[in-house]
Amino acid sequence: MRREKTFSAGMSDGKANPIKYSYSLGLVGTGIVPGRPLDDFGIGWARTEFSDAFVPFMRDRFELGLDHEDAIEVFFNVSVTPWLNVSPNFQFISPALDRTVDSSGNFEDMDDIYLAGVRIGVRF
Repeated sequence: MRREKTFSAGMSDGKANPIKYSYSLGLVGTGIVPGRPLDDFGIGWARTEFSDAFVPFMRDRFELGLDHEDAIEVFFNVSVTPWLNVSPNFQFISPALDRTVDSSGNFEDMDDIYLAGVRIGVRF
């Protein structure tokens, strides 16, 4: 089994950039299922912290609760043929905003987001 690890990070003083810091961690493994050497899986996590200076008027006026955002993704990539891959995935996002504006202009609380999807890759 081949394993890969990924990590990235970035920081700023937050004065000229809306993002104070962000970082991500991930792990990818290939060939974990016996007899399926081309299949791989992965899991990753990312966090973004927004600057206190980011849209201060909106933050103070509307109490949007702009803070940090977390995202987690899990996938399994199935190599159906040498030219076709199918990859179901699941994502969880805890948004930075605590509140948003609905279609009638009223504030409403933001919920965590759960996404399930499928990616299809075709090699030509």
